[in-house]
Amino acid sequence: MWDCPRILKCGERIKPLTGPGLETGQRLLGFDVPRENMRVLSIGTGASTFTVDADAQKGGVAQWAFMRSFNAAARAQSKNALGQAFLLLGKPNVVRIDPPETDRPIAMDDVDQSLRELPEMARSLAEGSGHHINGLFFQEPVQAFIRCPKR
Repeated sequence: MWDCPRILKCGERIKPLTGPGLETGQRLLGFDVPRENMRVLSIGTGASTFTVDADAQKGGVAQWAFMRSFNAAARAQSKNALGQAFLLLGKPNVVRIDPPETDRPIAMDDVDQSLRELPEMARSLAEGSGHHINGLFFQEPVQAFIRCPKR
Protein backbone atom coordinates (compact mmCIF):
# COMPACT_ATOMS: atom_id res chain seq x y z
CA MET A 1 0.00 0.00 0.00
CA TRP A 2 2.89 2.41 0.59
CA ASP A 3 3.81 2.63 -3.10
CA CYS A 4 0.76 4.81 -3.71
CA PRO A 5 1.86 8.48 -3.56
CA ARG A 6 -1.17 9.84 -1.70
CA ILE A 7 -0.94 7.37 1.17
CA LEU A 8 2.85 7.63 1.30
CA LYS A 9 2.63 11.39 1.81
CA CYS A 10 -0.02 10.99 4.51
CA GLY A 11 2.07 8.36 6.27
CA GLU A 12 5.22 10.48 6.09
CA ARG A 13 3.56 13.57 7.50
CA ILE A 14 1.50 12.14 10.37
CA LYS A 15 3.22 10.91 13.49
CA PRO A 16 1.72 9.92 16.84
CA LEU A 17 2.37 12.46 19.60
CA THR A 18 0.49 13.35 22.73
CA GLY A 19 -0.31 16.73 24.10
CA PRO A 20 -3.13 19.06 25.03
CA GLY A 21 -5.58 19.76 22.24
CA LEU A 22 -4.32 17.01 19.91
CA GLU A 23 -7.15 14.67 18.99
CA THR A 24 -6.19 11.00 19.36
CA GLY A 25 -2.57 12.01 19.80
CA GLN A 26 -2.09 12.79 16.09
CA ARG A 27 -0.29 15.79 14.64
CA LEU A 28 1.78 16.56 11.59
CA LEU A 29 5.44 15.80 11.81
CA GLY A 30 7.20 18.91 13.10
CA PHE A 31 4.14 21.18 13.05
CA ASP A 32 1.28 21.86 15.45
CA VAL A 33 -1.30 21.15 12.76
CA PRO A 34 -4.00 18.57 13.39
CA ARG A 35 -4.57 15.94 10.73
CA GLU A 36 -8.01 17.38 10.00
CA ASN A 37 -6.24 20.43 8.53
CA MET A 38 -4.52 18.33 5.86
CA ARG A 39 -6.28 18.01 2.52
CA VAL A 40 -5.50 15.68 -0.36
CA LEU A 41 -6.47 16.20 -3.99
CA SER A 42 -5.90 12.91 -5.76
CA ILE A 43 -6.12 12.98 -9.55
CA GLY A 44 -6.46 9.60 -11.23
CA THR A 45 -5.19 8.57 -14.61
CA GLY A 46 -8.31 6.62 -15.56
CA ALA A 47 -9.03 2.94 -15.86
CA SER A 48 -9.90 0.60 -18.66
CA THR A 49 -13.31 -1.00 -18.80
CA PHE A 50 -13.09 -4.66 -17.86
CA THR A 51 -13.60 -6.71 -21.00
CA VAL A 52 -13.18 -10.35 -21.93
CA ASP A 53 -11.56 -10.79 -25.33
CA ALA A 54 -12.11 -13.77 -27.64
CA ASP A 55 -8.94 -15.58 -26.53
CA ALA A 56 -9.94 -15.35 -22.89
CA GLN A 57 -13.47 -16.51 -23.69
CA LYS A 58 -12.12 -19.67 -25.37
CA GLY A 59 -9.09 -20.13 -23.16
CA GLY A 60 -8.45 -21.13 -19.63
CA VAL A 61 -6.27 -20.05 -16.78
CA ALA A 62 -3.33 -19.07 -18.99
CA GLN A 63 -5.29 -16.29 -20.68
CA TRP A 64 -6.62 -14.97 -17.36
CA ALA A 65 -3.77 -15.52 -14.96
CA PHE A 66 -1.23 -12.79 -15.40
CA MET A 67 -2.75 -9.60 -16.80
CA ARG A 68 -6.19 -9.95 -15.27
CA SER A 69 -4.80 -10.71 -11.82
CA PHE A 70 -2.23 -7.89 -12.10
CA ASN A 71 -4.86 -5.36 -13.15
CA ALA A 72 -7.20 -6.46 -10.37
CA ALA A 73 -4.42 -6.21 -7.77
CA ALA A 74 -3.36 -2.75 -9.00
CA ARG A 75 -6.93 -1.46 -8.88
CA ALA A 76 -7.49 -2.96 -5.42
CA GLN A 77 -4.25 -1.40 -4.15
CA SER A 78 -5.31 2.04 -5.37
CA LYS A 79 -8.76 1.71 -3.76
CA ASN A 80 -7.15 0.53 -0.52
CA ALA A 81 -4.75 3.50 -0.48
CA LEU A 82 -7.65 5.89 -1.00
CA GLY A 83 -9.50 4.22 1.88
CA GLN A 84 -6.42 4.59 4.08
CA ALA A 85 -6.21 8.29 3.21
CA PHE A 86 -9.90 8.62 4.20
CA LEU A 87 -9.14 6.95 7.54
CA LEU A 88 -6.01 8.99 8.24
CA LEU A 89 -7.37 12.41 7.28
CA GLY A 90 -11.13 12.04 7.35
CA LYS A 91 -13.21 11.54 4.23
CA PRO A 92 -14.18 15.24 3.86
CA ASN A 93 -10.48 16.13 3.52
CA VAL A 94 -9.74 13.79 0.61
CA VAL A 95 -11.00 14.46 -2.90
CA ARG A 96 -10.49 11.94 -5.72
CA ILE A 97 -11.07 12.91 -9.32
CA ASP A 98 -11.05 10.06 -11.80
CA PRO A 99 -11.67 10.16 -15.53
CA PRO A 100 -14.47 7.80 -16.56
CA GLU A 101 -13.60 4.22 -17.44
CA THR A 102 -13.04 3.66 -21.12
CA ASP A 103 -12.73 0.78 -23.52
CA ARG A 104 -10.22 2.84 -25.54
CA PRO A 105 -7.32 3.64 -23.17
CA ILE A 106 -4.75 6.15 -24.38
CA ALA A 107 -1.29 4.69 -24.93
CA MET A 108 1.54 6.54 -23.19
CA ASP A 109 2.98 7.70 -26.53
CA ASP A 110 -0.28 8.45 -28.36
CA VAL A 111 -0.10 12.23 -28.60
CA ASP A 112 -2.87 12.49 -31.20
CA GLN A 113 -5.48 10.66 -29.10
CA SER A 114 -4.33 12.56 -26.00
CA LEU A 115 -4.83 15.93 -27.72
CA ARG A 116 -8.22 14.84 -29.06
CA GLU A 117 -9.67 13.49 -25.83
CA LEU A 118 -7.90 14.83 -22.74
CA PRO A 119 -8.67 18.58 -22.92
CA GLU A 120 -12.42 18.00 -23.11
CA MET A 121 -12.24 15.34 -20.40
CA ALA A 122 -10.28 17.71 -18.14
CA ARG A 123 -12.80 20.49 -18.79
CA SER A 124 -15.70 18.20 -17.91
CA LEU A 125 -14.04 16.98 -14.69
CA ALA A 126 -13.16 20.55 -13.70
CA GLU A 127 -16.73 21.72 -14.30
CA GLY A 128 -18.07 18.81 -12.26
CA SER A 129 -15.68 19.14 -9.30
CA GLY A 130 -14.34 22.67 -9.55
CA HIS A 131 -16.64 24.37 -7.05
CA HIS A 132 -16.03 21.67 -4.44
CA ILE A 133 -12.25 21.79 -4.97
CA ASN A 134 -12.24 25.59 -4.89
CA GLY A 135 -14.16 25.59 -1.61
CA LEU A 136 -11.94 22.96 -0.01
CA PHE A 137 -8.51 24.05 -1.22
CA PHE A 138 -8.53 27.71 -2.24
CA GLN A 139 -10.67 29.69 0.23
CA GLU A 140 -8.18 30.18 3.05
CA PRO A 141 -5.14 32.42 2.61
CA VAL A 142 -1.78 30.68 2.75
CA GLN A 143 1.70 31.88 3.55
CA ALA A 144 3.85 32.92 0.63
CA PHE A 145 6.14 30.23 -0.75
CA ILE A 146 9.75 30.65 0.35
CA ARG A 147 12.28 28.75 -1.73
CA CYS A 148 14.76 26.67 0.25
CA PRO A 149 18.32 27.94 -0.09
CA LYS A 150 20.51 25.93 -2.43
CA ARG A 151 23.11 23.82 -0.71
